[in-house]
Amino acid sequence: MCVGIVDNDLRKTQGKHKFNKTFFMKLFIVVVLFTAIFATDAMASAQGALIKKKAKDFSDQNSANQGVTPPVKPATPSTQAATPPSPNTPKLSATQQQNINQLVADLKTIKSKSTVTPEQKQRLKQDLQFAAEGTRKPSPESVTKLANDLSTAWPDQKLSPSEQVYLVQNINAVMNSANIPLAESQAALNSAQTILKYSAISKEDAQKIANDLKTITAGLQKK
Repeated sequence: MCVGIVDNDLRKTQGKHKFNKTFFMKLFIVVVLFTAIFATDAMASAQGALIKKKAKDFSDQNSANQGVTPPVKPATPSTQAATPPSPNTPKLSATQQQNINQLVADLKTIKSKSTVTPEQKQRLKQDLQFAAEGTRKPSPESVTKLANDLSTAWPDQKLSPSEQVYLVQNINAVMNSANIPLAESQAALNSAQTILKYSAISKEDAQKIANDLKTITAGLQKK
């Protein structure tokens, strides 16, 4: 009877030990599996980052070998508005400035879409002649033609007040081509042509005025 009880207790004890051993074995396996999974994910992430870096390095190197600059982030454009350059005009004497002011005033009397009177043409011709200083002056014929062509086309112009002043300054420089360097005279002629091009004056009339200025410049620059 005692032997049977002891035998049952022994079996129970062995069963408990067997259960505990099995439980810990399963737990160990689960821990190992989770560790392996996490390690695999971490390794995969590291390998992915390394592959991307190597691919980028290879692409940059390949671009460099082919003479292509790798793309860079474009710079943020400046929000500051561009300032138009001031006209490159020489320093004017008091007399020259007075002549320019008079020519501007003459042109202001010619209103938009109006018919130019003979008196307006004559006044403009006289003030153009007065603008030429020194002993060498444009021929009367060339000044008369410039005055006629400029006054005839002027009612169609749409220049701003400052642009009108710039144009007259250039005309004044052309009228005094005998007294200034050739480069300065040519710069004034080119500037006047550019202003006329965008003045809303017809292309034909703008070309006539430009040709008049060229004729005056050529005549005064002759030695």
